[in-house]
Amino acid sequence: MLKIFSLTTSAIGLSLQPYLFVTYQDAPLVTAVPFFAALNIFVFVNPFLIHYIGKKYVMEMYFEEKTKQFTAVLMTFFARKYSFTFTADDVQVPDVPGLFSILTIKGRPLFVLDSDFTDMEVYKHMMGFDKPLDLTFLKEDKNDKN
Repeated sequence: MLKIFSLTTSAIGLSLQPYLFVTYQDAPLVTAVPFFAALNIFVFVNPFLIHYIGKKYVMEMYFEEKTKQFTAVLMTFFARKYSFTFTADDVQVPDVPGLFSILTIKGRPLFVLDSDFTDMEVYKHMMGFDKPLDLTFLKEDKNDKN
């Protein structure tokens, strides 16, 4: 909804520009330049900023039990839904999460809330928490000290 609101207000602001230009054509340059600069920041920069943050948010997530494939639903710039499919092997959970993302799927940083999952076993499978821990690096450290 925020994305649609932002695009709508940007379209309104863009359509009002010719009227404002005619209205303020006799205004001093000292007041007209900051006014139009501020207006254009809201008209052009705001939708791109919202898209940059929102493009990483997974709106819906589906899990196909038979094929063990996940389908993530995201939003395009023009607030249209699109989906892409991946498996649990495609998911990489970094030690330190990135800005507005907590995992990487096929090289793409995404933000997924664990509270949105209705089945925690599916969430654990996607994040790789159901795999056994590899503690071989601890054995190697002990051998290196001897």
